[in-house]
Amino acid sequence: MTDQMEQAPGSSSEPSEEELNEAFMAIWGNPELSSNPQPLYRRLREQGETLRMGPMVLLNTRDAVESALRQPEVFSSGMDSAMLGNTRPLIPMQIDPPAHRQYRRVLDPLLGPRQVAGIEPDVVRHVNELIDAFASRGSCDAASEFATPVPCAAFLRLMGLPLDDLDMLVRIKDGIVHPPRDDIAEAERVQKASGQELYRYFEEAVDRKQAHPGDDVLSKLIAARIDDRGLVGGGADDDRAVLRERCDRDNSDFERPHGRTQRR
Repeated sequence: MTDQMEQAPGSSSEPSEEELNEAFMAIWGNPELSSNPQPLYRRLREQGETLRMGPMVLLNTRDAVESALRQPEVFSSGMDSAMLGNTRPLIPMQIDPPAHRQYRRVLDPLLGPRQVAGIEPDVVRHVNELIDAFASRGSCDAASEFATPVPCAAFLRLMGLPLDDLDMLVRIKDGIVHPPRDDIAEAERVQKASGQELYRYFEEAVDRKQAHPGDDVLSKLIAARIDDRGLVGGGADDDRAVLRERCDRDNSDFERPHGRTQRR
C-alpha cells in the first residue's frame, strides 16, 4: 500500500536503509529471515503505526490497517504497492475505490459458493488422484505435489482454460511470486518477463473465448459490462485496446498529485 501524503498521521521517523532492505527481503521470502522474521517485525513495529518502505507504507497495527482502508484518497492499493511483473494495474486488487467496487460487482457473483460447487466433483477427483500418487511413499512435498496443483487446477476449471496448461502457468506464477531472492534487479527482470508471458497467454485465451464462448468465468467476464460498456470490444485487437484503456483510465489518478506528493 502506498500513501499520498508527505507524512501519514502517526508515522515515525524512517529506519535505516539497511533495515528496510532486510524487511523487504523478509517479506519476499529471504530463507534466512523468513525462518525467523519475528524479531525484525518487532523492531519495525516499535517505530510506529506506519512506516515508509520506498514507495510503500508498512501498516504495523490493526487500527492503522482499518484507517488506511477507509482512506483510499491517502493510502492507495495501486501498482506502486507491489511488484508483480505487471505493466497495468491488476483488477481488482490494484484498483482503488470507487472503481474497485464496480469490478467487484462483476467478479463476486462469478466466484460465489454456487459457482465453485459446480466444479466440486472434479476437484474431489483430482485430490484423490494426487493423494493416490504419493500415498504409497508415506510422504510427499506438500507444496509442489498437493497445495499448488489443487487450487491452480480449480482456477483453470473455473476459467474454462485447458488443464494441460497447468505446468506452464505454475512456472509463470513462480516467476512472478517466487523470483530470485538474492538480487532485487534480477527479481524484477524475471517478474517482468513472466508478466509479459502471462499477458500473451490471456490475450490468446480471450481470442479463443470470443470465438467459442462457454459457461465459464472467462467467457462471462468477456460478456460483462461496466458503465454500460463491455470489458472488451469487438475484435481481438480492439479487445486488448479497450482492456488496457480501461485499466489505464481507472488508474489515471496515479499521475495526479495528492496532498504534497504524487502517487508516482
